[in-house]
Amino acid sequence: MSSKVIILVIVFQTLLGCRPSRPAWWKYQGTTMNWGQSQAHRVMKQAVLRKSYQGPYCGCPVLWSDANHQSSNDSRIIMGIGSGGFASIVPFQLMIDHPTSFTGVLTSCPAVPYAGEASSSIYVATTDNRLLSLTYGLSVKWNTQFPDAFDASVGSPTVWDNLVFASSNDGFFYAVDSHNGTILWSHKIGGAPTFYSPPIRVGVDNNIYVANFEGDVFKFKASPTKTMVWQKHTTPEGVCISGHTMLDSRYSVYVPCTDGKIRILDPAAGNVSVFFDTHVPGNVTGTSYSFDGNLIYLADSQGNFYAVNTNTKQKAWGSKLPGPPTTPQVTANDETIYIGYGHGFADAGVVAFNMKQELWRVEGGMKGLVAYLACGEDGTVYAADGKELVAIR
Repeated sequence: MSSKVIILVIVFQTLLGCRPSRPAWWKYQGTTMNWGQSQAHRVMKQAVLRKSYQGPYCGCPVLWSDANHQSSNDSRIIMGIGSGGFASIVPFQLMIDHPTSFTGVLTSCPAVPYAGEASSSIYVATTDNRLLSLTYGLSVKWNTQFPDAFDASVGSPTVWDNLVFASSNDGFFYAVDSHNGTILWSHKIGGAPTFYSPPIRVGVDNNIYVANFEGDVFKFKASPTKTMVWQKHTTPEGVCISGHTMLDSRYSVYVPCTDGKIRILDPAAGNVSVFFDTHVPGNVTGTSYSFDGNLIYLADSQGNFYAVNTNTKQKAWGSKLPGPPTTPQVTANDETIYIGYGHGFADAGVVAFNMKQELWRVEGGMKGLVAYLACGEDGTVYAADGKELVAIR
């Protein structure tokens, strides 16, 4: 299997109060502080506002606020913008606030810890095997270079108890001190690069999980010293992991695979079994959890969407997407589900639906396939396609 792969990151940022509304397009695509022009969208007949940025890449948006609720004054979208660019963006205007730059490209998802999880910082990883800690004003606090800088990218970091965890395309998993960037320990988790980062989750039992592309799942203690609890291979020969892993309320690990199946590992021993089989060959999305904890959501490569009962492991209800999924689903607290779809940029879009009906869709006009979704407290859905940011309201 090739040792080179582009790390692609999907974020689930579902904040309280996210409710569906009629979408309008606001596009961040231009030079800094240049709003460009407004025009009618050919599908939705809504205003399109464009703004460009320097460079060909756009990272994954994460919503952050130092207040309890979002407002135009206290919240920001944190994301990479172009080659070596990073910025906080005012959500309701998409104006850049505090742009910064560094070597490498940020295509992964930043980690913005809640109070008490780590030192007050934003943590980002780059395509030249670096992990950085930034102040909320985006000044660099520390910049850690992992050992193998050649053709290696670092996936999205995860922060827990003053530790930062990240996996790299060089096949290593790292634990870093969040205060100063010191590498505390590392572990070789596979010759092939890790896939869909963060395939890392921390449970309240103080464990952290990471998976590699080839189907191996590792469980470590989330501590300054390395303690591996178990390592399990989850897939048959020729089958790989197709998306992010997820923990449920029982700390079982859900693993999406390229054979159309979701596999599950029990937390104690890591025993592997098939949780659900779509019977559709190809990738399935990483799973998400309903707010009542009774359903697991996923979609297959042909655009079939499934809500699966966590107790019976049977399909509870389903829906048909307008096209194959390009992001995992994002679930709001009112059980509205958002997902990106499309065969190419011409029909790329985002659809919102629930168990009863499709609520709305926005299709066409993107610069590429929708790769990342984030949901704001005010009901705005942010979609990024690698070249622009779109706010759907």
